[in-house]
Amino acid sequence: MNALSHPSPSLRRALAAAPLALALALALGACGDDERASPSSDSAGGGDTGADVTDTAQMPDLVGGDSVATGTDLVTHADRGAGVTATTVDASDATAWVYLDLAGRAQVTPADPTDDATWDLAFQRFRIAANGGVSGTGGVAVAILDDADFDALTVAPADGYREDAADGDDEDTDLDLGFLVDGGWYAYDAVNHTLAPREGRVYVVRDRAGDHFKVRVVDYYDAAGSPGVVTFFWAPIDPPPAVVPDDQLDLTAPSAGVAWLDLSAGEIATPSDPATSPGWDLGIHGGVSLATNGGTSGAGLGGARLADGAYDALVATDTVGFEVDAMLPLPGPPGSGEISANPALAGWYDYDPSSHTLAPKAQAYVVRRADGSYAKLAIVAVDGEAWSLRSAPLARAPEAHTTSVSAPSGADPVYLSFRAGGVVAVADAATSTAWDVAISYLTLRTNGGTSGSGEGAAIRLADADFDAVDAVPAGATWVEDAMAPRPGPPGSGEVSGNAALGAWYDYDSTAHTVSATAGVVFLVRAADGSLVKLAITSSDGTDYALRWTYAGPGQTTFAPETP
Repeated sequence: MNALSHPSPSLRRALAAAPLALALALALGACGDDERASPSSDSAGGGDTGADVTDTAQMPDLVGGDSVATGTDLVTHADRGAGVTATTVDASDATAWVYLDLAGRAQVTPADPTDDATWDLAFQRFRIAANGGVSGTGGVAVAILDDADFDALTVAPADGYREDAADGDDEDTDLDLGFLVDGGWYAYDAVNHTLAPREGRVYVVRDRAGDHFKVRVVDYYDAAGSPGVVTFFWAPIDPPPAVVPDDQLDLTAPSAGVAWLDLSAGEIATPSDPATSPGWDLGIHGGVSLATNGGTSGAGLGGARLADGAYDALVATDTVGFEVDAMLPLPGPPGSGEISANPALAGWYDYDPSSHTLAPKAQAYVVRRADGSYAKLAIVAVDGEAWSLRSAPLARAPEAHTTSVSAPSGADPVYLSFRAGGVVAVADAATSTAWDVAISYLTLRTNGGTSGSGEGAAIRLADADFDAVDAVPAGATWVEDAMAPRPGPPGSGEVSGNAALGAWYDYDSTAHTVSATAGVVFLVRAADGSLVKLAITSSDGTDYALRWTYAGPGQTTFAPETP
């Protein structure tokens, strides 16, 4: 029995606890020149298989210390042609690991292998570890290809990579190293007690730099037949082809023109008159400014807002907070002029003044399309006039919101925009369409009739359940604003208000107090004609608590809708 054949302390412990048959097999493996041990079960997702399967001291060895092999005589390389290298690693020491920088073709000696970025693969007898998962912080991962042609493999697979992991649900207690799971890199010959590389198995290693290499283990013995000398062929291969998402649109956005997009169809649009055409949803002006089909840019219901989360996580959208197109300063120095574009989309890029290039920010948007439906949008890449976008439909899911308002007697009215999502400032209420409802002490107005230039009106629904109101009831009549007596004693004068909204409260003539009438829900027609449901959940005539839901432009129901 030579020095390298003596059982390790962990092996002696395993022998003491092992069943007799396994103990005999392990003992034979410790005394022979070959790796003589009965392999463990080839269970799917299993860990190490084969020789010394009960040696659970491998991680303390991998951590380093005195177990780290030094010198360069343990690793040799030979050029096999066609870019393939044959590397031999003397990993015959049962306790030391040999660490390899794959791309650098060099043996390295990490101070702390579990937290070191200098190595990719490590070898100890039949074990091959990768610098990822439980073995290290390098992010190295391994994919297994069975029935693969090593020489013909030129492109790495897109998936199937795994980092070294803790022991899984298998029959042994060894780590689930990438090279040893799914039966491992070798087959065990129980008659001759030898290991032979598994036929047709090729590994793809994604190294710590993200580069890909194909690896095939070809031998475990040196010329004299001594075990633990691992020879493998390897070569760099191309990364996986870029996966183009199904919702990606690649297009040319001219620097001296406009690219029109139909997001519903996922294609370039060619509107004859963009100002009136419903056939486009997004316009790219001069390769910089983004417009939607609404506001100053088009006759549609378009708008946009910054998304609340990442693009891939978006499946539905609320209807509130969208901005419509307006005249904005052209990108460039002051005095460059104006362009019709969407304010929410104006900050989509970072500008590099040294290279004069635009880089998309890593953020997602929600676009309201020309027909009032919704889509998510991400700008993936911009290279000159070459653009890549992603866009996919979103479900409309109107949410219930709460707003608190204080509107004391004698103070200026408080103006609400359900489209914007709350209180807004209004310079001229008579001509502005930026507000939907105004509250002034006991008086509520809509933006229509005698109160404003919009399409405002209201309907009062008594004994109604807010959550159950989905649409305008059949036969309901809209009430527009008109001049009416001001709340108070006779002779208080007139005020413009909405009679339907004005019936929101009960008056206690004894205590001279008001309170919101229970079970009342109002339907409000906003300034742009869109639909809102509103409940005054509490009020004393000065402080109001409101609950409301906005259906969105062009919509007639509050019920959620799929794309």
